[in-house]
Amino acid sequence: MSWRVATAFGIAAISCAITHGAAFAGFKSNYAQWRETDSYGRNMYVQGLYDGVTSVMATDAGQWMLAKHSGVLKCAAELSLTADMMSEAVTKHYQDHLDDWALPPALVFDVVMQRICLTFINSERQARGLGPWEQQNGSIMSSMR
Repeated sequence: MSWRVATAFGIAAISCAITHGAAFAGFKSNYAQWRETDSYGRNMYVQGLYDGVTSVMATDAGQWMLAKHSGVLKCAAELSLTADMMSEAVTKHYQDHLDDWALPPALVFDVVMQRICLTFINSERQARGLGPWEQQNGSIMSSMR
């Protein structure tokens, strides 16, 4: 599955479901709402999103999804990621990419984590007989064009 297809799938999945932690912090639709949220709320939000990515997967989850799940778990442990670090990464992405301001933070989080953890995800993909995802840079909107 290509990066674009996976990102499009991620957009659809995020649109259909909100994780418990993100629901606690309140669903955010764009950068303006993200900025209005205090640091505790942003940290709770990304913690909920992280829990959604790394929680127990359904037994029928595709191999690409299991590879992402395992890769992100290993990445977070190896890099000692914290909720504050993940929240700052989302904020930095918005600050660096003005054309992504209309995108929900849940999508930005998903893409940022894939970029940060790509080496780990690709290692897990290889172990499952899947090809690697290519590194994507820049705005999410430009990668969708």
